[in-house]
Amino acid sequence: AEVAVGAVTPGGVAGATIATNIRDHVDNIKVNITGIEIDPQVMNLAKKYFDADQKALTYQVADGRVGVNRLDKKFDMIYVDAYTQQLYIPPHLATYEFFREAKRKLQPDGFLIANVNSISKTGPLLEAIATTMDAVFNQVWIIPIPESYNYLVLATDNWNLMDSYVAPEKFVEFNKIVKNDAWLYSGNGL
Repeated sequence: AEVAVGAVTPGGVAGATIATNIRDHVDNIKVNITGIEIDPQVMNLAKKYFDADQKALTYQVADGRVGVNRLDKKFDMIYVDAYTQQLYIPPHLATYEFFREAKRKLQPDGFLIANVNSISKTGPLLEAIATTMDAVFNQVWIIPIPESYNYLVLATDNWNLMDSYVAPEKFVEFNKIVKNDAWLYSGNGL
């Protein structure tokens, strides 16, 4: 199997960390990753220190929204890590238009995952991101990450994605979280 992943990670090494984690934890799957990074200096550092020269990685230096608009292929997954700094959230990466464009870059069964930092499961940032994604996608799931202030917000048009989800054996604990602690966002608040 082959998985195409788009990573929008402003200041986040354009997916090098994501790429390394996927490569190190998923067996028998070829993963091709396209990273979008706004800062060329971050890309230079990533290539030097974070294994960002992997063959399965391609990069574009661009603002996340511009970069998503420029993508010329469909992805199985798009990962957005622009919502973890509560002091500054790039507003143009949290809009209906951004999520609609990202959805256009997904395969029909694809999904978008956003890493959102929130002090609680009812935090205003988490609710705003989930509400906006819910206006674009058929389903939005919220997955809490234990012992952190992070939540993964998963959006898809694939009605069966979470029903049939089973992570590789290495992710036993994550499977438990998805099955026991994740919830379907209703669009009526958290």
